[in-house]
Amino acid sequence: MKNLKHLLLLCVVAPSLALAALNLPAPQDLLTKAATSRTALREVIMDLDLNISEMRDAVTFDKYFALLGQLQTQATKSNLDQYYPNAVEQLGLHMVTNGMRWLDLSKDSSEKVQYYVTWMDADALGRLLSVVEYQLDVVKDPAALQKITANIDAILPLVDKKSSSLPYVPAGFRRLQSDIAVTMLKQNQMSPEQNQFWISQIKISSSLSEYIDVLNQGIYALGTKNKADGHFYLSQLLLLNKQTTKLTDSSPAWLLAGLGDSTIETLLRMVRFEENISAEEFTAAVNSLSLRHVQSLVQQWMAQDTIPSGTYSAKYIELSRMLVDMSRAKGAAKDSDDLAKWLGQKSAPVLAKEQNLEGEYALTDKKGRSWKFTVAVARENMLIAALSMQGGVVYKAFFNVAYNVKGSGFVASQRDQDVDQDQNPPIKFDYKNGVMTVQDPFGRDGMTTLTGKKVQNFTNMWGTAVANPEYAEGIYEGTIYTPQGKPFFGRVIVTAFNGYTLGRIDSKNLTVDLNIGSKGTDGVIIMTSGRNIGSSWVQIRANVTAYGLDAYIVVGGQGQAKTMSKLKRVSK
Repeated sequence: MKNLKHLLLLCVVAPSLALAALNLPAPQDLLTKAATSRTALREVIMDLDLNISEMRDAVTFDKYFALLGQLQTQATKSNLDQYYPNAVEQLGLHMVTNGMRWLDLSKDSSEKVQYYVTWMDADALGRLLSVVEYQLDVVKDPAALQKITANIDAILPLVDKKSSSLPYVPAGFRRLQSDIAVTMLKQNQMSPEQNQFWISQIKISSSLSEYIDVLNQGIYALGTKNKADGHFYLSQLLLLNKQTTKLTDSSPAWLLAGLGDSTIETLLRMVRFEENISAEEFTAAVNSLSLRHVQSLVQQWMAQDTIPSGTYSAKYIELSRMLVDMSRAKGAAKDSDDLAKWLGQKSAPVLAKEQNLEGEYALTDKKGRSWKFTVAVARENMLIAALSMQGGVVYKAFFNVAYNVKGSGFVASQRDQDVDQDQNPPIKFDYKNGVMTVQDPFGRDGMTTLTGKKVQNFTNMWGTAVANPEYAEGIYEGTIYTPQGKPFFGRVIVTAFNGYTLGRIDSKNLTVDLNIGSKGTDGVIIMTSGRNIGSSWVQIRANVTAYGLDAYIVVGGQGQAKTMSKLKRVSK
């Protein structure tokens, strides 16, 4: 019983003993004493220093630790440093070394953490770094992690100033910030504001590179079903690009190159899978690229044989036009010109299909004379045209038809520009509200403007493509019907060369080489004769069947034959 009483007494007295060991007046009394004289101020500083080890709880410590700022003011007024240099600073360092164990960056306010750091030197900051590393092994709550990161961000200016002799200390704090940020960003489940905050906390190149690798896993997995995720990746890459300017270590070339490569890949995949990209989004993405990456984007943009069709073609052409202007503004003038030329040629057949442009048009010039204008697709990526006066005399044939990227409508010439020194006068034509208008600036008086309407639609061969086509190569024979209505017996020879079909129409009185051909891999072949001075082009449009060819003959400036030519396969 006696021992039990002693234990109970100890439990009651122990707190008093602990408090009694702290041989200090109340904080306010110390301030009052310190203000009386320089000697009294020195005594207060010494009393605090002697009692640091007895400050055994955070509440007691913080009460006396909070006096340092006011003691420093008193020291300045009394010129204490002249007799006892850095007395308050040394006290603060001793106190903060003892009190650091109670500092919790996951809970304490930024003001409190900054106050602690104010009294630390480089060595103490190194110990604080170890404390925070330990806390990160324990803390998992996202809000607490954000609190730690915000506190580190708040003290970094002081850390940089105080740790110049130990560069690993500020680098270590930034590494912790960046590691936390990448860990949070990997979760990919946060508001735009949170997302922007965490990206702003990436302070070193290695962490930024690590997050780019994370994004690339999603970027290279973009497809038809998840193409909308591309918007998220573009926004992240743009934020990361801006963050590179705020990194404390120099941004290596490979980091910027990686950002550019990822941005290009995202844009190309979104376009390939026909995801809608706003003009503002596209502009921001392209503007973030270096000149080299803009050139790379343009080259990869032009690497495809055809452009998207259907409802996405308008968006694709809009983006392409923007890329033409932006690449020139970036200094890639040649790439801009190449892209404009490529876009005009590739978009022409796509728009022709969508506008149902193929066919024959009856036009009239200002003097009332009649003309025939013919527009046809020669292959998947090539549009051709012909213009003739009434009576069948061909006036001009055009094998280079492009969409007018800078305006509207189409521009046509006999061949590609700058091939040789022969004359190559262009025309412009536009089909709106059922009216075809042809502008021929090199035409004679009264022939510069021709207008009229469509009088014949050509058979849409592309709509008859099949998944498992018959073999196209071979020799076919039968009666061939022409637009003039004069049939003749002949043969059509079809062969494949370099991915396209070539052919020949052969008869007793006529031989025509067809050296412009479609791919012929889907049961449809379209073969057209080349450019011959003084004559128009001839075209065969056919479906390959088990029997042979169901074909129509089209002649530039004359239109399509009204009767189908059914040609029997006689040899493979």
